[in-house]
Amino acid sequence: MIDFHHSTTVQEPGAGRRFLRSPRWPVSKSRFFKVAFLVIVLVVVPAVVPAVMAAVLYANDHPVLYNSISNEDFYGTQGNNIVNNDDSIAVGVGTFSGAPYASADTVYYTVEIYFSLVCSGALHTCVFDGLNSRRLMFVMGTGGGTIRLSGIHFKDGYVDSNSGGALSFYDAALVTIEVCKISSNQATYGGGLYARNRGTTINIYTTGFDGNTVTNYGDDIYTNAADFIWHSNCPPDWSGTPTPGSDLDTYSYNGGTVSGTIKSFDIGTCTFSGSCPPGEYKIDSMDFCDNCEPGKFSGEGSSSCSSCPAGKYLTNAATSVESSACTSCSSGQYGGTASATCSPCASGKYLTNAATGVESSACTDCSAGQYSGSASVSCSLCDAGKSSTPPASSCFACAMGTHSPTGSPCLDCEAGKYNQNLQQGSCTNCGTGRYSSTTGNTAVSFCLNCEAGKTSSEVIRTTPCPACPEGTSAPAPGLSFCRSCPAGTYSNNPDGAANCALCGIGKYGSATQSTSCDDCVAGTFNLVEGSVTCDKCPAGQKMNDAGNGCAVCPNGK
Repeated sequence: MIDFHHSTTVQEPGAGRRFLRSPRWPVSKSRFFKVAFLVIVLVVVPAVVPAVMAAVLYANDHPVLYNSISNEDFYGTQGNNIVNNDDSIAVGVGTFSGAPYASADTVYYTVEIYFSLVCSGALHTCVFDGLNSRRLMFVMGTGGGTIRLSGIHFKDGYVDSNSGGALSFYDAALVTIEVCKISSNQATYGGGLYARNRGTTINIYTTGFDGNTVTNYGDDIYTNAADFIWHSNCPPDWSGTPTPGSDLDTYSYNGGTVSGTIKSFDIGTCTFSGSCPPGEYKIDSMDFCDNCEPGKFSGEGSSSCSSCPAGKYLTNAATSVESSACTSCSSGQYGGTASATCSPCASGKYLTNAATGVESSACTDCSAGQYSGSASVSCSLCDAGKSSTPPASSCFACAMGTHSPTGSPCLDCEAGKYNQNLQQGSCTNCGTGRYSSTTGNTAVSFCLNCEAGKTSSEVIRTTPCPACPEGTSAPAPGLSFCRSCPAGTYSNNPDGAANCALCGIGKYGSATQSTSCDDCVAGTFNLVEGSVTCDKCPAGQKMNDAGNGCAVCPNGK
């Protein structure tokens, strides 16, 4: 079997536009195939491909696209029936040659079938190379249709003791050769082209010939009863005036004809002017229209495709004519410029309106305390006592010392509060008689009792408790209010008194909440601390100097 080898660089599948879409030409075609060839090792691999296919063929789908336009056995070569009548093959940019099997003297061999074979890049960048060891193409009839060869460079073809170093056409074959180049081919007859049999007709438009040689007749052309017709104008759908170059060496035999301006032509003077249908665009100066990529659209006759705006997508651009063909992404999805599909916002993100979504950054993170699934248009609130770290697809329990209202992040308990349990929606107040100046308290032990002599009636206090005012006391820690000093006692400590002091001997306190005691007045006394009144001295006596009793008045008093 004949394999194809890339001997120079060629675009890999996915690396450029020409391997990504099914090609079309301005003329009507029934089906469209793209054929790109890889570097193939010398291994015979059977190809199981149905005779009629509607799918696009890519090199990465079929690594062994050997002899890919044959449909018959020839010199032991098994064709794989890829093409059918009126198919079109876009040849990838690069150099292609046949595998070096001794029994195979032709790279391409076809029988009674017609198709188009067109270079998908700039003119002559698709090169068929015979490596000076084999013919490039052998056509045995075209089944009533026409084979069209466009933009291809046929070089270094060779046949020993045979005809047509580059191309041979037999059995009423109908062929159009346009804007091609045929150079450095060798044969016994017809170094460049050879045709035979009545009814075989070769139309040639704006094609260059150079360096073809033979051992007998017709360096460039040899015809045996066949007809070669040279056209001095550009091919159909091309405009311009071709420039004729050097004369060609031709030979006619057995009534064969070569008519027209038989010269090598400069193809640079012709420009493709055909109109591409909607959804396609013209590749450079080639007679070749290609589909817009998914995510792009074009009107009729366009030379380029326009991108769907951000937030819209277009899965298949083959019939797209205007931007209205682009569909807005659904809410919760986004699409960059020229998107073929929309992508869902990731879990933990949301997008209410995708019409302006350009990329994943258009999706907004759910806030802490919120979560979402994929392709969400809004976020859900975490339950009280739970929260989330953006972007989140679920919630987690808040730790001890923290709390979370519904849809909120986990917050440290404030000063004056604590939380000794997980997953709480609020914190517990330290309560009266206590205070806490720290946050995030995980137990009630972090709430400190007011000291003796100090109190607090606040359930949430963040600073040390205030001192009891003079005239009051707080006899124990952790009290919520100060006690008034009873009658017969007092307090006057500005830092707060734990206990009230008793009025001393000779003093009394008749009122509560006193800050001092009064001395017993003349003629009165007391002998007990904490007295609320003083006792009267007997007649003729007075309080002694110690104040703890009465003394007899001096004589005469």
